[in-house]
Amino acid sequence: MKSIDVDTSGVDFDWGDTGVDFHYVTPEDGLEILDSMAREYVGISGEEFLRKCEAGENSTDCSGVMRVSMLIPLTTPK
Repeated sequence: MKSIDVDTSGVDFDWGDTGVDFHYVTPEDGLEILDSMAREYVGISGEEFLRKCEAGENSTDCSGVMRVSMLIPLTTPK
């Protein structure tokens, strides 16, 4: 999976030294991640994957579909 750098300057909080890395994901980043994973796990583009989800055409029996489906919230603004 491709690493995405996200600018967190201006974020006002302190996680301390937890050893946990985190990144904010914009909807654009989310679409890029979903596209990459849809191509890897299902063999179609992210755009086609989302279209099939909206039309109810993706099989929930496929573990790849379930994995990629969990990424859909990353593609929408909060």
